Amino acid sequence: MLFLTDIFPTGYTGVMWAGLKGGETVAVFGAGPVGTMAVKSAVLHNAKKVIVVDTLQYRLDRIKNLQDVKLFCGKMQKVLWHRSGI
Repeated sequence: MLFLTDIFPTGYTGVMWAGLKGGETVAVFGAGPVGTMAVKSAVLHNAKKVIVVDTLQYRLDRIKNLQDVKLFCGKMQKVLWHRSGI
């Protein structure tokens, strides 16, 4: 029940506040429970591409099977270095 009253609405609201209209690219920083719900919400709102960034590989492993999701694991400097290739 906690997921329906805390984690999911937080991730969903983040996508709504971002004003996602569909067909856009979304970046989610943090692949914990709230980040995972934000990823799922972005996919439900027809994001063209979802990029997930986290420093912990096991978190990324949990959501790597989601459709149209690119994953980056590492420190922020590493991620920013790769941004031109996204």
